Amino acid sequence: MPPIRHSILTAALLALGLAGCASTSLNEGRELIAAGQTEAGIARLRTSMAEEPDNIELKAYYHTQRERLTSNLLTQAQQDLDARRFDAAEATLRKALALHPENPRAGMLLSNLATARQHEQALQTASQALASHPAESEQAARLILAQSPGHAGALALLQQIQATRTADELNPRELDAAYRKPITLEFRDATLRNVFDMIARQSGINFIFDKDVRLDTKATLFTRNTPIADAVDMLLMTGQLSKKVVNATTLLIYPDLPQKQKQYQELLVKSFYLGNADAKSTMAMLRTLIK
Repeated sequence: MPPIRHSILTAALLALGLAGCASTSLNEGRELIAAGQTEAGIARLRTSMAEEPDNIELKAYYHTQRERLTSNLLTQAQQDLDARRFDAAEATLRKALALHPENPRAGMLLSNLATARQHEQALQTASQALASHPAESEQAARLILAQSPGHAGALALLQQIQATRTADELNPRELDAAYRKPITLEFRDATLRNVFDMIARQSGINFIFDKDVRLDTKATLFTRNTPIADAVDMLLMTGQLSKKVVNATTLLIYPDLPQKQKQYQELLVKSFYLGNADAKSTMAMLRTLIK
């Protein structure tokens, strides 16, 4: 065989051999991925691509599969993060970053994970300190929510703090100290307004009246050294009235009717504002509501 023809044949055989190797590497990677061994398949493709950097088909397939696996890993990491499975989320993110170090979403999720862990620790500390330091616990919960709006744990803690505060504000026992004071009242055919004014002056308790309370109604009441609580209850009974505690020094008086009971029950139980507003603001709001 002439030397030239021999050289051409050798070059052709060598090219075919190299193409066969590349084709084999690509097929092996595909087979591994098809079998569910995605990471192993991509690793095989990466090795082959380093050996055959000019193989366009190999490179395109590698990048497609890498993006697909990275996306799946990041989706799983996000689910773990949302479920507060922080260790699992970190392990998955590390895999994604090893596969695709420059992926911006992976970096962002890793940062979010660090923040979530900080919030978890802060929330745990705030929850433990709730009984002794409620103000600090509330501040911590609000700080978490400022950085991570919708944080379920912080929202739950804040709701607990608010509910406790509202319950404290609306607890009738807060009037016990004033209610225990004895009072002597002697009224015959006096208006309700005059009787309540006298009780207010002697006890320091404020009274707010529903618009349907008829303060010009006449009442007769004789008590001697009777606890204010009993005197008020007797007065309410004679006038067919009822009461709700607004705060430590204030009673709301309204007609003892089912619709009024429902109205003020919803107002005082559901309104977080009442549990947090100062006395002046609370009075202003109640006056507006009962006009």
